[in-house]
Amino acid sequence: MRTANLIWRYRSFGIRHLGRTRRVEICSPVPLSSTVWAAGKNDDEDLIERPLLNVDAWFRAFTARKRPTHRELESFYREMGRVLSGRKIDFKTALSLVAPLAETPIFRGIIAGLYHFREEVEDHAELFARFPQAFGPAEIAQIRKGIASGSEDEVFSQLAAEFKERGGSSCG
Repeated sequence: MRTANLIWRYRSFGIRHLGRTRRVEICSPVPLSSTVWAAGKNDDEDLIERPLLNVDAWFRAFTARKRPTHRELESFYREMGRVLSGRKIDFKTALSLVAPLAETPIFRGIIAGLYHFREEVEDHAELFARFPQAFGPAEIAQIRKGIASGSEDEVFSQLAAEFKERGGSSCG
């Protein structure tokens, strides 16, 4: 199932800590519980969904950037490689550690989707393939090879290096 078949919903949250509130917006194809997870709320913070009028939510979803930024993808790959390198960390924990790096509502939603759909797939490459607006066929093929060889962390680090080398030439 590709995400094109899913309904993407734009949500806005306020995260409050010590009297200060920061706003986090997420455009996501998953239920509220998984969307909230991608907001990057810490245990000592309060999260409040800020209701949006239907027309406002539609307008934000319609005008929002549809692809993650090049810098977001580079950071995502670099940190996934770093987090998974030499540690006994599961994929869910790795995602929770890199989720706060997402800068755009769409990439927060994609990370929420990775988190939500992770148990429905046999391998992570299939999971990444569900989000073609972020992960291209070449990246998915490399991730698939990394899974097969048991070096997923090295593949993520290699992808980060390739994205850094390319500069802003893709996904942009």
